[in-house]
Amino acid sequence: WIKQKCNSPELYFFHKSQISNSTHPILVDDYYLMFFHTKERGIYYTGAVLLDKDTKEIIHYTRNSILIKEYGEGLHKDLIYVSGAVLKDENTIRVLYGESDSHSCYNDYDKNTLINSIISNKWIVG
Repeated sequence: WIKQKCNSPELYFFHKSQISNSTHPILVDDYYLMFFHTKERGIYYTGAVLLDKDTKEIIHYTRNSILIKEYGEGLHKDLIYVSGAVLKDENTIRVLYGESDSHSCYNDYDKNTLINSIISNKWIVG
């Protein structure tokens, strides 16, 4: 472990609750990609941040909750929790999530579309 000193910016995420990390950061080009969440009454609201790979400072983040394709048919209706992300290949980011406490699922995203969606704060589902 290496302690990295960095600023703690105030994120203007739409859901005003404590922000918690959901995934470990993964290196994608010049950024570390990381997902985070807030929670209220059993509902998780998911966002993403891009950290500068050198300074580890947050430079882009989503301001609204990310919609994850899912089925919502498990033990707790519509409970979706992002738990991991991996660079599957040079063009694909795989996002892993638990669906309704009963299924393990993943979505594959085009790397450039996902990164540009976070930068522009316009989330592309799919």
